[in-house]
Amino acid sequence: MVTIMNKTILRFFLIFSITSLNVSASSISIEGDAAAYFLNGYSGIVRKSFDNGLDIALGGGAFNMPHAVVESSQSNNNLIQWEARCNSIQVFRFGYRFSKPYENGFMTHLIFMNQNWNVKSRTLADDTSFNVLSKGISGGYIYHVFEGVYIYPNIAYTLNDRYVGNPSILFNEYHFAQSGWNGSVHVGIEF
Repeated sequence: MVTIMNKTILRFFLIFSITSLNVSASSISIEGDAAAYFLNGYSGIVRKSFDNGLDIALGGGAFNMPHAVVESSQSNNNLIQWEARCNSIQVFRFGYRFSKPYENGFMTHLIFMNQNWNVKSRTLADDTSFNVLSKGISGGYIYHVFEGVYIYPNIAYTLNDRYVGNPSILFNEYHFAQSGWNGSVHVGIEF
């Protein structure tokens, strides 16, 4: 089943590919969100940068929400003892790179994320799943530590809408942010 987010990503990718046929591609990068690996997850991203500054990235991954974050964001956590995992996330970024490929510089993007969450209650011995579509803006600075190898710390502000599933267990709701800031540090290789 193709989700709304997957259709959106596919449309943007096709439009971008068709409109960029006359633009010479400067680089392709493979990167990952380093934080995901520390959160019992994984991440993989493919980025294409063009000489004219256009930049597109598609990625996916999964991660566990840190326990401290869950505890601080859930008013009923002492009773319910929530555990949260993003079983899958698909990310699409479309934006502008202020520097040439292989050079250090700022980047800014429109960002779309489709997230499939599974939350569990240790005390109620039950779980539930729901999907969230996030859209917003992101920005960061790409810095090459070696030739072709870079780090890309970035921050994003997104609006988040649940579109499938119910984040409640026995009338106890798991609260997810309707909007907010999040950040990550990507590590990659530019070819």
